[in-house]
Amino acid sequence: YSGEVLVSHTWADIGILMKARLWAMAFHQGEFGLWNWYLMIFVATGLLFLSVSAILSYFFRKQPKTIGVPKVPDNLSPSIILIIIMVMLGILLPLFGLSVAILFLLSKLKQKIYFQTW
Repeated sequence: YSGEVLVSHTWADIGILMKARLWAMAFHQGEFGLWNWYLMIFVATGLLFLSVSAILSYFFRKQPKTIGVPKVPDNLSPSIILIIIMVMLGILLPLFGLSVAILFLLSKLKQKIYFQTW
């Protein structure tokens, strides 16, 4: 290799998608100086506000001495499509599948304990 430049592209040569990608990378890396810092502080403050307001909204709206989740009707059963989607997601995302399996087993265990006390 001689070290000579084989191809040279200018900003005018690249397309709009590559320009957007380069702009997003520069923004992500914080290369816009103080403007970038102010924008990130604004976004972080907004996300913090949304998180805190969601928690407060939950505690203000839920009924006392409950976890705030509505009771599921006894005759409600999941559709076969929903079950297939959950199984597929459980295969694609193993930790999701593990958490769904744990929740399912805990639900069945709770039902078994509940019915044994009656």
